[in-house]
Amino acid sequence: MYFVYRQHWDLKYWFIGIFVCYLISNILITTIRIPSQQQYKVVVKNHIKIEDKTSFYGTTSNQKVVVYLNSNIKVSPGDVLLIEGELMQPISNTVPHTFDYQQYLHSLKIDDILYADNEQNISHKFVLDSLPYHINHYIETYMPSSKGYVKTFILADKSEFDQTFLSTISLLGISHLFAVSGLHVGLVILVLKWTMRQRVSTHKQDTIIFVFLLLYLVVTSFTPSVLRASLLYIIYTMSKRLKLDLSSLDILSIIFIFYVLYNPYIFYNLGFTLSFLVTYSILLGQYLINMPNKIKQVLVITIIAFITTMPIVLFSSKQINLLSIVLNVFFVYYMTLIILPFGYMTFVYYILDFVYGRLILVFEACIFIAGSIDFFVIKMTFVNHLQVVIYYSLLILLLMVKNKERQKKLFCAFVIFFFISYFINNVNFVQQVSVIDVYGDSILIQDRFNQCNILIDTGDADEYDTVINYIKGENI
Repeated sequence: MYFVYRQHWDLKYWFIGIFVCYLISNILITTIRIPSQQQYKVVVKNHIKIEDKTSFYGTTSNQKVVVYLNSNIKVSPGDVLLIEGELMQPISNTVPHTFDYQQYLHSLKIDDILYADNEQNISHKFVLDSLPYHINHYIETYMPSSKGYVKTFILADKSEFDQTFLSTISLLGISHLFAVSGLHVGLVILVLKWTMRQRVSTHKQDTIIFVFLLLYLVVTSFTPSVLRASLLYIIYTMSKRLKLDLSSLDILSIIFIFYVLYNPYIFYNLGFTLSFLVTYSILLGQYLINMPNKIKQVLVITIIAFITTMPIVLFSSKQINLLSIVLNVFFVYYMTLIILPFGYMTFVYYILDFVYGRLILVFEACIFIAGSIDFFVIKMTFVNHLQVVIYYSLLILLLMVKNKERQKKLFCAFVIFFFISYFINNVNFVQQVSVIDVYGDSILIQDRFNQCNILIDTGDADEYDTVINYIKGENI
């Protein structure tokens, strides 16, 4: 609103129109619900897990739903099931600073969970999710040593990685290398252009690449980072061809606006938030990146991405590793030159699976060695939203201002604010007692100024580390 008022008052009617559309979309999503019935006709879509009991994402009454069956029967995308069961809303997290399953489902436009008592497979129909399902089966069958990485780069599916590995790459700040985004889409586009450079005209090249990117979106189930990178390339190319004079920042804004209009809760999706924030900050600080030395260029991009995502990484991991700024350069080159190209080659020529598996072992050994160095780890989190607002306000000003003197002043203000945020819990005047909602008893007594914090009982152990994350979230 401030930007429109100061810079583009001529866009005020567009702004009002978009805001009204956003409110209407928000109201529609929150009011249109699945009607309560005795039986539900559900079409199986994706996220199929067959363990003790089968679960999957499906659609019923044109609404998305999570389904938990009463047995471990085999289902595939397109199966139509007649299910008797109870429809329930997901429960929000009852402990602050922990994963909120309800918000996560909201980001996927899912409001209900269907717990089945009885189910019957009545028919089968074609759905787009069948394509990634069969590709997944192909990877599982022919790439036993490298399936985790191939699935990540082809299907944007990280389900093969264990929680320890995911926590390590998150701490090192290299999670973006495992999220299919601009790096991966850019590499695919470069390979396609190189293959067609002498055989196909530029116009036909663009058409073929557009079709391929749309197919890739289907294969990756329209993952936010892939959608952002693909649409950014498609719209930018069309803008140049039609002479619309749209900048990359304009196009990114347009994609963002339409995405949020389609799903107002998409900002709960961590991949969406990180993808758009990092791309936005890099485009905003483009003048800092334009330098002939490629290693320095990668280092500057890494620093910008690291600073931009810091509040979100701290929110999810409760800590950051400053060493990741330097290590990122090594990991980016290793991923770009070896891991990523070999992943696509292995998908096409699965005979390379054994060799690729050895390269992965070396890569993961480097990751775990780097992750074990905790000397540069800072454990903290921002305790309120005001801190986050001030942080991003200072960051945006720092990226936008090109005057050297003002840059130095803003950088000093930025550093001072960060250190104040780090020590803010030590000047907390409030004493409080928190009863933590876990199986069993757990009570946290917090004294003012962090002089004496006492945890009485821990409750039962759980896979989400609920008590630990709550304590870390309180900056203890």
